Amino acid sequence: MTFEDLRYDQFAFKASHNTIDRARDRRRWSIAQQLGGTGDAIEPVPALEFDLHQVPGINEYHVKHDPGAEGPLLRKTLQEVVDWADEHPDHPVITVHLDLKNAPGDDRDFTLSFDQLLSDVLGEDRIYRPKEVIGDHEDVVRGARAGGWATFRELRGKVILILSGKEHRKKAYADHDPRERLCFVDFGSDGRTPPTKGNQVVANVFVTHQTTLADLEPWTRAKGLIVRGYSLNARNAWDVCVDAGVNILSTDDLDQRDQVLSGLGFAPLTTLPKAVLKQVAFGRARKGHMFRNWSRTVQFKPGRFVEPRSEEEIQEIIRRAEGNTPIRTQGAGHSFSQILTTRGTLMSLDNLHLPNLGPKQVSRDGNRVTVSAGVRLKQLLPMLKRERLGLANMGTVTEQSIAGAISTGTHGTGLRYKSMPTQVKALRFIDGRGNFQAFDETTPELLGAARLSLGLLGVLTSVTLEAVDDYKVDYDAYLCDFQDGVDQLFSLAKENERVLMWWMLPFLPRHKAIIVTKNKKGTGRGSLSDAPDIVDGVLGKLNLKKNETIPMDGERLGEALGDEVKRSGVRRILHRSGGYEEMLTLPLLPVFHRELEYAVPAPSGAEALRAIDRIFAEGSVLLNLGCEVRYVAGDDDLLSATQGEDVCYIGVSSLDNAMELFEQIEPIFRELGGRPHWGKHYNLTREQLQDMYGDNYNRFVEIRREMDPDGVFLNTLLERFFA
Repeated sequence: MTFEDLRYDQFAFKASHNTIDRARDRRRWSIAQQLGGTGDAIEPVPALEFDLHQVPGINEYHVKHDPGAEGPLLRKTLQEVVDWADEHPDHPVITVHLDLKNAPGDDRDFTLSFDQLLSDVLGEDRIYRPKEVIGDHEDVVRGARAGGWATFRELRGKVILILSGKEHRKKAYADHDPRERLCFVDFGSDGRTPPTKGNQVVANVFVTHQTTLADLEPWTRAKGLIVRGYSLNARNAWDVCVDAGVNILSTDDLDQRDQVLSGLGFAPLTTLPKAVLKQVAFGRARKGHMFRNWSRTVQFKPGRFVEPRSEEEIQEIIRRAEGNTPIRTQGAGHSFSQILTTRGTLMSLDNLHLPNLGPKQVSRDGNRVTVSAGVRLKQLLPMLKRERLGLANMGTVTEQSIAGAISTGTHGTGLRYKSMPTQVKALRFIDGRGNFQAFDETTPELLGAARLSLGLLGVLTSVTLEAVDDYKVDYDAYLCDFQDGVDQLFSLAKENERVLMWWMLPFLPRHKAIIVTKNKKGTGRGSLSDAPDIVDGVLGKLNLKKNETIPMDGERLGEALGDEVKRSGVRRILHRSGGYEEMLTLPLLPVFHRELEYAVPAPSGAEALRAIDRIFAEGSVLLNLGCEVRYVAGDDDLLSATQGEDVCYIGVSSLDNAMELFEQIEPIFRELGGRPHWGKHYNLTREQLQDMYGDNYNRFVEIRREMDPDGVFLNTLLERFFA
């Protein structure tokens, strides 16, 4: 049997998620580019998803992810599919997922009118319909279970349509005579047993980094069922879906390349790894794993990839490390540097389970909480909320694991707060010999070395954090002239709990900036409180009410500001109030870029920004994703970028010519006594690092050699600095 003879339910293929709106690198790949591939950039993507919002009063839909945004009409978008298909008449089957976000009116009217729209554009001859799967059977599911899906060869030149979204509308559509319908219908995987009869034949599964093979097994084992996994942006989410035998692998990462799905974008399920649903004994590992950081600036294949479930497994992996060193431990892959790169063993803590912490992997003692080191910030925050607790300071990106965040010096924001590692009051790890180590406040130097260690002392297994009472935050954003912002930013940082500045944003001219203040609710806004308030006008242009979520869409915000950008002075443009977990964090933005960030002495922040401005004024380099400025209190951890003094963190991000940009900006930071953020880009020598950290550097190297005398955790980058 050849690939051409396999049925539709017997092969897997990549799909783009929110096809029109989103790609992880924010490039807007056209329909033709996605279907045909673009050579070096992306491979062919034979499956698309359109989010649909009905245009009131007519049989038409906007294709858009954001309800408040503008989007092309469905007819126009489908016509692009038709145009590409006509140019490639022997094309493999195209799958289109139609995610219905709203559709007012009568259900039966919708069924008939929606099919009419699809037929008008695509033509019924092009559409592979449910009746062809049903055959002589009672419904679609029974037909599929009996092997009714067409083969790859039979589906050439065809389009398969799958209706998703509003439950009542899907049910009405599915109940309509399936022999007359044009679309297949999905159902959500909310724990229900896959159907054994009926007309909803596609399982639509939301997949995260926590999803396991066992979670997917009820769906993938159901004969004839098409399983779609969506939001496969984390590498381990992609891998678990491939291993489980998921059919439709839907991702925002269109430039994610995988040998399994190369060429036409399809792979027979018979060639994919078999699902192994039993616990793997320690020391066993997956080979052929490809690591990619979230921004796709770093990728490598480790010698083996391990996901230990217990501390004992970690011990055994370390003790058997000979020939497989170095061992590096990954979190969310949020770092931009080569800090994880290894040809040895790459370890993930996502599946680590510590019995003493219970099923949630967190325990509480007063205001202190102990968590598994692999827990993600976005998992921890809801746990704390339920206990009426919070974190005083934390990183903006909630995808980070606790171990990854503290080990790279995630700093947060606010001169009244120290960096995130200082909230760790005790920890437990396994050193380079495979022995347990535990440090707490009784050994402050060792505790400080271990909590911000770059993974060089051992594998963290649990950390104890100092929490605070839950709190709410006022969030205010101000539009100002850059020079005025620079002049008063340090003073504002002293007056407010948290202050940050965004500069060189794509939707603003270079001489404009946005200053954001974040204070505990009701505590005031310092010297900016007298600024004219234009919040209502901006929100009105965004079609939002006060306290509604502000869209992370620079173009829309830029348009809403309109003529305000041309005026000088400070104006308050946005206001929100809410829980700290919402006001202090953002989702991981799917943007392919590189980032450089340094901490300079707080009084030198303005000088650094003006020096950078002079470089941009020359016009030789471009910064096209913005500059972020924050202040943080000093701390005494050996590898802390603050080295005991208050600092101004300045980060620059760019899509294009990033390295050329960094070559000009990094010397400015170093000349002002700056030190790099360990998770971002930096180009340093060992001697420069020694000068930056002095005796603290030497003491950390001593501790590293004590904890890991054989260099089990050293990779090429870190060996250069710390061997």
